[in-house]
Amino acid sequence: MRATLPNPRFWIGIVISVAALYFAVRGVAWSAMAAELAGAAYGWLIPATAMIIAGQMARALRWQVLFGDHARPNLHDSFAILSVGYLVSAVFPLRLGDPIRAWLINTHTPAGGPEAFGTVMVERAVDLLTVLALLAVLVPAPAARLITDQLGAGPWSNPTYLGLMTVALVGSVYAGLMILSRLGPGAGRAATAAGITRLGLSVPTAERLGVGVAGFAAGLGTLRQPRVLAATAAWCVVVWVLGALGCWFAMFAFHLDLSFAAAMFVLCGTAIFAILPSSPGYVGVFHTAVILTLAIIAGVPKATALSYAIVLHGLTMVVLIGIGLVGLRMVGVSGGELGARLGQAQTGA
Repeated sequence: MRATLPNPRFWIGIVISVAALYFAVRGVAWSAMAAELAGAAYGWLIPATAMIIAGQMARALRWQVLFGDHARPNLHDSFAILSVGYLVSAVFPLRLGDPIRAWLINTHTPAGGPEAFGTVMVERAVDLLTVLALLAVLVPAPAARLITDQLGAGPWSNPTYLGLMTVALVGSVYAGLMILSRLGPGAGRAATAAGITRLGLSVPTAERLGVGVAGFAAGLGTLRQPRVLAATAAWCVVVWVLGALGCWFAMFAFHLDLSFAAAMFVLCGTAIFAILPSSPGYVGVFHTAVILTLAIIAGVPKATALSYAIVLHGLTMVVLIGIGLVGLRMVGVSGGELGARLGQAQTGA
């Protein structure tokens, strides 16, 4: 599978990943890390793997819910296509897994591509809100220390205030998203006009921006339905609990006797760092996030934290790539067909 020459966003991601990787390995006692890796109880990776696979299934079920009353893929197709999307984002630059998921929905299921892309964008927004809520409820004190380390002292340094601020922020963002959902196509037209007049974008680029905003607004509309909102919230809890369990079991492999809340804090930290541009597979930024979160919540030595990060990241990538390859067979897409589509998506990115 061949893609076109990477655009500047690819190189920005590479620079950030290299910088993060330098931070992750700087000052590490290599002999201590080798001892950690040699002494790990790798049997714990078996239940960790099961949690990663179960988490993918839960994400597929949640994705179905986000289609609301629109035509939706069946569970077989939603799991296969979601897995292919994660495979693409893990291996290729520019996080092209999301548009690939929309394309596969449009070409291999009764559901429509625009609705699918809207649900994918809504999925990302919902995950971010879930991360903020979990940090506020489960680990407000470590979250306050993490933010204070980055921004300095402020109201957020008090865990109680941070929790209240986060809950208020989540509520405000949700209200804003519901307002946007009611604008529908109008939001897309406004985004296109703003892209041309205010951002100086070319007409084709501004139109793509408008289509994306309109699709996002349409996807948000399903969350106005109480049953969809309740089901989405429930599946979000399941998704993130399974993810945290995977992190927790992997901790046992390195004899880290930490709480489930600590595992959730690590998971949320990696999710927040994943927002940054990075190389395929979040190399560097993932490892830095794990090192920082473990240091904040439990003072875990850097050699231990990096060893854990390397194994957890490797396990996650291997499982997601393996599931993605299975997903390709399930959905009936050849490598050549996927590669051609990736080239088109990268050119238009």
